[in-house]
Amino acid sequence: MTGCPKPETRKRQIHLEQQEEALADVVKTHQEEQQKPEKERRSLHTICHEVKEKWRKNKGYCGVIVSRDTVCQRLEGGRSCHQFNMETNAWLTKEEEEQTVTFCLDLAA
Repeated sequence: MTGCPKPETRKRQIHLEQQEEALADVVKTHQEEQQKPEKERRSLHTICHEVKEKWRKNKGYCGVIVSRDTVCQRLEGGRSCHQFNMETNAWLTKEEEEQTVTFCLDLAA
């Protein structure tokens, strides 16, 4: 809605989405760096810092934090808290959600 402030929960969701995008950007950049010869590679700490600065300058998100430890966990196959909760605590699976939405749309038509 135009002119209405966003609720705090929505602001938090947006911030977490930006954080996840930044972490995905670091993981992708690090994997690209691994394709280079060993002497030309940048350290993970350097990549994290560069991506954080890129997000701050290009996208205007100064609150994005890119932790080297979090990136290491993601590189080893770790998941975010959101991903874990969606996989284990969701009431419906993705397929069930889609079927429910389709059913509701059919009822409305």
